[in-house]
Amino acid sequence: NLVNHAALEAARDGAKAVTSHNMLSARDEIRMAKG
Repeated sequence: NLVNHAALEAARDGAKAVTSHNMLSARDEIRMAKG
């Protein structure tokens, strides 16, 4: 789920690869949704 969120964010940004920034952002997004 985390990787999927990160990949979607990278795709929205037009990136060719998923970065650590995408992973951290996705982690925060998931935490906010659960909390």
